[in-house]
Amino acid sequence: GGGGGGGGGNYTSKEGTLEKAGGKGGRKPSYKKRHFKLAKNTLTYAASAKPDAKVLGIIQLSGGSVKQTGENVTVVDSQGRKNGAHAPT
Repeated sequence: GGGGGGGGGNYTSKEGTLEKAGGKGGRKPSYKKRHFKLAKNTLTYAASAKPDAKVLGIIQLSGGSVKQTGENVTVVDSQGRKNGAHAPT
């Protein structure tokens, strides 16, 4: 995959279902299916893709970073908090 530039006038949001890492500490994380919606500066995740699904979190992307290794994605927000997800095949 190639890199992308900053947001231009043609920016559209993306959405899809991934498995988000949960759990704390050194344990192997458990993964739960979550519906993600990527906007210009935020990544929002909800319990499902239904329009009325409860939003479980909003990750601020401005000042953060995203790293992909194989099927795993790690998003670090501007506060340094890590959020993991993966897209199993």
